[in-house]
Amino acid sequence: MEKAAIFKSLATLEIIKLRNKEDFRNRLLKGWRGEFEFYKLANKHGVKFIEGPWILRVSHEPIRILLYFHPESINSFPKELVDIRSAYLTPFILTFSISDETIPYPPPWHVQSTGIWQTSAKRPLILSVRYEVYDQNFVHVGTIDYNSRQILEKPPFKFRTGKQPRFSKYDDKYVNEVTSTEGEALGTDFLKTLYAKRFFINYLASTFFFVEIGDLDAILLHNGNKFIVEIKEKFPIPETNEFGWDAHRMIPYFLFTKEMNAKVLYCIREVVSENDRTFKDWKIIDLDKFLLYANYAAAIAGSAGAFGLGQRTTTLQVPVNEFYSLSQKSLKDTLNIILGQSKF
Repeated sequence: MEKAAIFKSLATLEIIKLRNKEDFRNRLLKGWRGEFEFYKLANKHGVKFIEGPWILRVSHEPIRILLYFHPESINSFPKELVDIRSAYLTPFILTFSISDETIPYPPPWHVQSTGIWQTSAKRPLILSVRYEVYDQNFVHVGTIDYNSRQILEKPPFKFRTGKQPRFSKYDDKYVNEVTSTEGEALGTDFLKTLYAKRFFINYLASTFFFVEIGDLDAILLHNGNKFIVEIKEKFPIPETNEFGWDAHRMIPYFLFTKEMNAKVLYCIREVVSENDRTFKDWKIIDLDKFLLYANYAAAIAGSAGAFGLGQRTTTLQVPVNEFYSLSQKSLKDTLNIILGQSKF
């Protein structure tokens, strides 16, 4: 499978969902670049990097489904990641293969009586993905693809149909341009897993209603320990030389860290400034330490995202010098220091 074809399918999949097509380059691709750079860093330092799962809440019951996407056989997936005893988190592993077969997007079941995507509208083609689903005991649950998405409405998932997805106009010229200029931004293996993850939610699950939907950026495995990772590209607040973290983003981690028995890391790919995105350093801090050093009195307003509702939210700040610098210590050494600290 050619890398360019996967990237073009990813761009098509995402851009049609956006009101402003430039958000693909300025927001989505920017975030994925940061995750890919951290993926490379973890591999270089010999720390296992796992693409973070989708987290789906199907009903108002306090139960969330975790969907991990794995490009290899089920036996190569790290079992300790899903070996959790939680009444509130239910993990599944989806091994996947990206097919040479192309399918229309938006999905043909999305038809408008008026507007852009009427029955007669010509739809762009994207690569299809096939998934083998396993529960946390590595028992095969079923196969999901373009022709069998209906099984998601049955146990153990019980997804509910009812969502009316929004699709914008397709700009073939822009998709080709961004594929030409940005197609090498992500490594092949990273890109494949990212595409499988995004295809599932944007295509196969596009008509299902969720009370809550979000994801984790990544999970690290080191010496039998799990680290939930949030990755951002930032520069320090000039007036205070601090990094900020939106409070609403921290709140879900209190559940996940308890139920998954994991530490939470805030990993910043530090750049020079808003206009100069030259890389400076990787800065890392764990959630416990961040909360200890946060300046609660100086909290500022920030914008919401991910699990947020789009409104303004509180941002807490911590001095840059309280973060660990990966230019001074390796990732492994930094994780060992964090593990050696007493819990908050």
